[in-house]
Amino acid sequence: LLVCAACHVVATDQGGPPILRTPGPSFEAIANKPDMTAASLRAFLTTTHAKIATPTGMPNPQLADYEMDEVISYIMSLRH
Repeated sequence: LLVCAACHVVATDQGGPPILRTPGPSFEAIANKPDMTAASLRAFLTTTHAKIATPTGMPNPQLADYEMDEVISYIMSLRH
């Protein structure tokens, strides 16, 4: 999650703001999207969204399976 914090607010007690000038959505906002599921989150995290036209798009973080499971579980735990 430390790597994620460079672009997202991952927790309300995060030590500092994201360094990205236009930060990505907070993990809480991601978790609370109406159509968000663990499966859709997994699909998103395994896809590169950075392109020439949108270089600041979400990169593929290339997480190990257990890391992916932990990130998804954490984000989904923030769902209201």
